[in-house]
Amino acid sequence: MATTLASLIGQHPTNPIKDTYKQSDSSKPWAKSYPPISRLKVHTSVRGPDSVVANFDAFLDEYDDESLRLSESGYPPNYRKWRLDTEADGIQWFHTEISNIVLGAFANYPNVLQASHEKALSDTRTDQTVDISYSVSQGKERMPLIIGEFKRGLLRRDQWQSGKIEAAQQSVLSRELRG
Repeated sequence: MATTLASLIGQHPTNPIKDTYKQSDSSKPWAKSYPPISRLKVHTSVRGPDSVVANFDAFLDEYDDESLRLSESGYPPNYRKWRLDTEADGIQWFHTEISNIVLGAFANYPNVLQASHEKALSDTRTDQTVDISYSVSQGKERMPLIIGEFKRGLLRRDQWQSGKIEAAQQSVLSRELRG
């Protein structure tokens, strides 16, 4: 049944997941030139197995265009069961359960384009690609909004929540995030 995109975006995905808890590797050679993240400002905290508290104070107030986008109609994803075993499984889950819902709010005002495995949208030539990118058109050019790299089971929540990234693998990941 159709509802507002604001309602859909505010919901947690409801389709059941079987997670195999496999872990990705993170070892991009280009990231070694970046220093690891040493200061974190964490806006969420976990308070038990089913409780996450989010602090949205860092966000700006809603503008009129956002109210317009969020009032658009949308549909939840069809019911299905997920088995998350590989990064590709996680990417598919993200597109179906999260990205497709949010992109419904960006079909207009402005239109946001999602692309997978894309090179940087810049004048600099590179062979590096990102798993996902979101962009808007400005004249004849596309301007990047967000880029993303998918990993499985790599974040050590306790370290990132406490602001103390100590494990070597977490430090490598922080370099990639910084780059």
